[in-house]
Amino acid sequence: VLDLVNTGDFVGEISMLDGGCHTASAQAVADTDVLRVDRHDLEVLFKLYPAAAFDILQSLGRRMRTTGRVIE
Repeated sequence: VLDLVNTGDFVGEISMLDGGCHTASAQAVADTDVLRVDRHDLEVLFKLYPAAAFDILQSLGRRMRTTGRVIE
């Protein structure tokens, strides 16, 4: 386990961004509502709300730092 996600968090974004294989998996430990988003959905979001791209990049940066600390 590298991280626990909370309300509003997301997983699986790397493969959606680069088109590669999935690098993450998730398992719910309680009843959970999820939203599945594909690359087209993301493109529409970024066109309507360009600042959303920065929010996702910021989240990716935090996740990379957390993962790096866990690996160390």
